Amino acid sequence: LLLLAVLLDSDLALLCSLHKDMDIPKVIGGLGKKYAAYSSSSEFLRSLPTVASLSSDPDASRDLLDCCLRFYLRKPGILTLHLVTGMHALLVLREDFASHYGQALSAHYTSLACLFVAHKCPEIPKTPRPPRRKKGQTEDTAGRGWEELTEVGLASKSDHDIKMVDTCLELSKIYPEMEEELLLPAARLICK
Repeated sequence: LLLLAVLLDSDLALLCSLHKDMDIPKVIGGLGKKYAAYSSSSEFLRSLPTVASLSSDPDASRDLLDCCLRFYLRKPGILTLHLVTGMHALLVLREDFASHYGQALSAHYTSLACLFVAHKCPEIPKTPRPPRRKKGQTEDTAGRGWEELTEVGLASKSDHDIKMVDTCLELSKIYPEMEEELLLPAARLICK
């Protein structure tokens, strides 16, 4: 793993211990309410570990994307999906951010941290795992290519399915070395 990815992983572990020690009122409600509560808690936001290399490390975007992908694969849902699509948006708009790109990455990291704690700090595998097959499904999702996954996404009734496939396809053009990892969230569509 790259240095920033390791830092992100250790930061997430640190967040779990900080979260247990913080005197933040329990939030009753769904994941969205918990995420909103952490996002607006000045005490929580002040306690977040800072990753200084977000603005200076040329691999910071890739490492943060890797962390978002692994989180999505562990806890698939609309909010974690938007962590991945949000990283794509940041990368597409990178030149428009100019000198503020490090701040944008830091804001995305903060969003990741808030959602991670709202999800009760799940263990996130260091290596992305292929999606599980549906009960009774005999097809293997390994070896699916972009063309097939795009067809599955287009055939879906959910606009988020095609959004995820398209996002992962476009991210694989930016980071061809991550193609295998980026195929996993798209292949998840076959398993759901």
